[in-house]
Amino acid sequence: MTAYRCVVEVGRLQAGQRALVLGASGGVGQLAVQFARYVGGSAVGVCSTRNVELVRSLGAATVIDYTKGDPLAQARVHGPFHLVVDCAGGYAGAACRAMLERGGRHVMIANESVGETLNVLVPPFVSKGVLGRPTRPRLEAVVAAVASGAVKVRVEETLPLAQAEQALERSRGGRLTGKLVLLP
Repeated sequence: MTAYRCVVEVGRLQAGQRALVLGASGGVGQLAVQFARYVGGSAVGVCSTRNVELVRSLGAATVIDYTKGDPLAQARVHGPFHLVVDCAGGYAGAACRAMLERGGRHVMIANESVGETLNVLVPPFVSKGVLGRPTRPRLEAVVAAVASGAVKVRVEETLPLAQAEQALERSRGGRLTGKLVLLP
């Protein structure tokens, strides 16, 4: 839901437009790369060396390895972008906005610090914070994309509900390459 909102609703990515996805190997980032392709756009994905092939397999037009230097500097040659989706957090809002074409959007899903939260208050007001909020139309759109096979949800691990606290800690660790599923 969060990736769908970032790319389709808030990001308004359309056919022929490019998105830069920071944190492209994480649970939301993987889906953001795929939704960019699903709407006819393309994605440049940023991840670590160990996840380059994963992000490429999701359909990223270009994959940038952040361990080889400043990922925004590496991405600049592929821009400007209509959309920059920060799934990782920690990227300076001003640096992300500098990657945008006129009318582009900067979307953050982490918003864990006061500085990240304040990005939405900086002119020209193109930074937005997003969390998934399920509605029937959104769910129908996401289910249709998954049912068609155009978007695949990677499950990292299935755990019993009794391990919810451990799952939350793993999720906060920032090293997952898929979703954690809790079962009763």
